[in-house]
Amino acid sequence: MKPFFISFGSIRITWFMFFSLISIVSGYIILKIKSKETNLDLKILEDGYFYLVLFSFIGSRAFYVILNFDLYKNDLFSIFRLNHNNLSFLGGVITGILIIFIFSRYKNIYFKKMFNVYVYSFYLAMGIGIWSIKFQNFNKSENLLLISSIIFLIGILIEELTKEYEGLTFIIFSVILISNIILL
Repeated sequence: MKPFFISFGSIRITWFMFFSLISIVSGYIILKIKSKETNLDLKILEDGYFYLVLFSFIGSRAFYVILNFDLYKNDLFSIFRLNHNNLSFLGGVITGILIIFIFSRYKNIYFKKMFNVYVYSFYLAMGIGIWSIKFQNFNKSENLLLISSIIFLIGILIEELTKEYEGLTFIIFSVILISNIILL
């Protein structure tokens, strides 16, 4: 399989970048749709989404470097050489939750209310983004990727069906996240 989605001269877009962009845009569309169900200002949610995406990538990289510091201790500048193979999924998620918490405190918005809006974008983005693994020649079967993708997408359905029950979102999120970490 080609490592690049598109290659035109020196411009190359990897499959990871392609799926990341699709995930970010689709997550943003879901955010706009779900924001109408809350009384939260869309501009605040959009600002939060920007920080969430940016710092989740940074946190993903930082977490990977911390867990694999032996690879970088002799050449610290190599920490800044990024690619999709040296990012940590869990680091991105932990950073994302932390960013939502900090941003909600900064904007004086109840954390759970803000988390409930962003969780839909996360599920959709991960349901799409997980497919970059297939195109990057990792040794994961298509069945595992399909199951993982479906689990994330089912998260959206579960959230919709249980949104009246206060406090379930974070529990559902945790179960879905753990099931995917175990699966992959």
